[in-house]
Amino acid sequence: MILFRFSVVLLMIVLCPFYSLGQFVNSDGGEYIIRHVECISPVQYLRIEKMLAENIKLLKAKGILNQSENIRRSVISKLNGPLRQAAGYNLPSYYGVSNFVDRNTGFQNKLQDYNCGMRTYDLANGYNHGGMDIFLWPFGWNMKNNGQVEIIAAADGILIGKDDGNVDTNCDFNNPNWNAVYIQHADGSVAWYGHAKKFSLTTKPIGSKIVTGEFLGLVASSGSSTGPHLHFELRSSNNQGNTVVDPNQGNCNSATSWWVMQKPYYESTVNALMTHSAGPVFNKCPNPDVINAKNEFQCGNAITFAAYYHDQLANQVSNFKVIRPNGTVIWSWNQSFNNVPNYNASYWTWNYILPSNAPSGNWKFEVLYQGVTTTHTFKVNGVPDAPFAMNQIICSDTRSKLIVTNCTGDKVTWWNSSVNGNLLYTGDTFTTPILSKTTKYYVQCQSGSCPSSIRSEVIVTVMDQLTPVIKGDQIICEGQSTLLSLDRSYLNYKWSTGDTISNIQVSKTGVYSVTVSDGTSCFGNATFNLTVHPLPQYLIVGDTFYCKDLQSEIGVSSTQDQYSWSTGDKKNTILISNADKYKLTVTNSFGCSKNELFNMTEFDPMIINIGNNKFKAFPDNALYQWYINGQVILNQNTQELTIDTSGTFSVDVTLGKTTCRSTSIILSDIINTSPNVNITINANYESISIISDHSIQAIDVISIDGKIMFSLNAMYTNLLSVNSSKWPSGLYFIKLSILNKNYLFKVLIK
Repeated sequence: MILFRFSVVLLMIVLCPFYSLGQFVNSDGGEYIIRHVECISPVQYLRIEKMLAENIKLLKAKGILNQSENIRRSVISKLNGPLRQAAGYNLPSYYGVSNFVDRNTGFQNKLQDYNCGMRTYDLANGYNHGGMDIFLWPFGWNMKNNGQVEIIAAADGILIGKDDGNVDTNCDFNNPNWNAVYIQHADGSVAWYGHAKKFSLTTKPIGSKIVTGEFLGLVASSGSSTGPHLHFELRSSNNQGNTVVDPNQGNCNSATSWWVMQKPYYESTVNALMTHSAGPVFNKCPNPDVINAKNEFQCGNAITFAAYYHDQLANQVSNFKVIRPNGTVIWSWNQSFNNVPNYNASYWTWNYILPSNAPSGNWKFEVLYQGVTTTHTFKVNGVPDAPFAMNQIICSDTRSKLIVTNCTGDKVTWWNSSVNGNLLYTGDTFTTPILSKTTKYYVQCQSGSCPSSIRSEVIVTVMDQLTPVIKGDQIICEGQSTLLSLDRSYLNYKWSTGDTISNIQVSKTGVYSVTVSDGTSCFGNATFNLTVHPLPQYLIVGDTFYCKDLQSEIGVSSTQDQYSWSTGDKKNTILISNADKYKLTVTNSFGCSKNELFNMTEFDPMIINIGNNKFKAFPDNALYQWYINGQVILNQNTQELTIDTSGTFSVDVTLGKTTCRSTSIILSDIINTSPNVNITINANYESISIISDHSIQAIDVISIDGKIMFSLNAMYTNLLSVNSSKWPSGLYFIKLSILNKNYLFKVLIK
């Protein structure tokens, strides 16, 4: 168990004489003095020994521990150090030894450690310190709270006991319950690791194998304790009344050292070399210390240099240096003790104000102590360079945001003048008030109390508001388009159509808008209303061809519009009698016009003899009707006609809605032979079929009593069918006119 006490001592400072830009303002220092109290009471010893004996008995019954392991051996595997820093921490050293085993069994103040010194303690109640107290330093409570120092196995063994769940922030010495781990080694000896942090112990069960360096717990202040430390005690066995083993070999202990590498009696070491914003504050147990650690400073800042030792002895000299980024020494001094035999734990501080011209970069705080050089690096941001902020162009009656990105100091200030003037704002980003004219600002970078040598000028140029005007035809007709353009050029365009070019072609009714910018905060908007009127609606009346020597009418159905023909006519229709090109322009009430072009063609049907009494009408792809002697030839409405009788033949040819008659062809004496006629009656006597190889011009059917049953003239057909279904039975005469002659045939109806 250890108790820390703080006392201030004087120190000597020797300054390097060639540099005095900075100023030492004060210095401080002190020692933690350790008070000794009963760490483990007799009652606690008995409880622990009993608990361990029961555990060992059970483990032996399970075959985990052999009976032979209780036999004492003269040598065991060597012990390694029982502490290490947790991951993420790298102090040069982190502990000190306050007390060793008291080898003098007398009381009180009958002290003797392994080296015949008095680095131990006993109490009047009969307590002799039976272990090593290894305390955390510097800032032990902070280390404890952060879990900075781990307890590890000093040698291989078997876990034979654990105490856990007890308070670990004790500041007195009347608490019998601690958190601890107990390891039995191969020779039967047992190591006690006490004062551990609550619930930090290894989770391995009793009886588990433990290897050297294995994590056992975290250092704390449980049990009778007033500060974070490890009580490491070594017993020859776990038998009650067993012998406390002193693992250290020295003038008063000739036994072989149990350590792989025994540390010197005084291990004079720099535990930490640090820089602070102010001196550390060591609070009353168990409150953590206020460290005030800082590793980055500005020129003109106050800086506190500190060195933390353990086992600092009289007349030991520490050579200190503060080194600039270029490697040159800016300050150096020496520190030593006189008439002081030993400080188990000590610290020393020097307060200094950095000069205003301190160079920027990584500085070093260095000490040479007992042949070992320890270095701490810190950063100084010196006189900063002049900052930079981009000039801005904004639109009238808006604000500008000015930004500094390269200030190497800790503060940016904005001014209305290059020198003196008024402070406008402090910060990296300055938002101006609403501006209506071009304005200059000045920006300065400051490190601590050290400003940049000049203020950088920043110009905010104020531009007029943008007022774009869209030009183009506001009214167009269907099928037309208009070009929308602006009154002048801009940098950026965004049309409501999605286009980003300076002008667009549009053809639909609607409202079109554009947003323009000139690369600053200036924007402008404009809109344009476009109306698209429909074209005239009408139907074409008439054909584009006419019959020879006749007139044809052509035009449109509408009478609500205005009309203009290439002939000069203003009506909706005209009469055409000449083959030519004609143009009609129709204009509606909106003023929208539509043109129609007509190529008028004379239409004169032709009949061509193609041989074998066959004739063909032209043009093709029309409708046809043949005539003889001005009479319609029934069923002759194909393009070709076979002539088998004399007469005057012509044809009507219809294209579209126009019908023209061909020039007549006169035929005579083309047939001189008698006709061949075939007359048949169907099985039910309901119809008579007549087929002739020459055209039948007329037919009469006469009953035996002279009654005309059927008569037809001007037929000119080769095929006839006569309905006889209602005729009475009897003899009938059929008179046919063929080739201008009459032929008589008889038929019987049953």
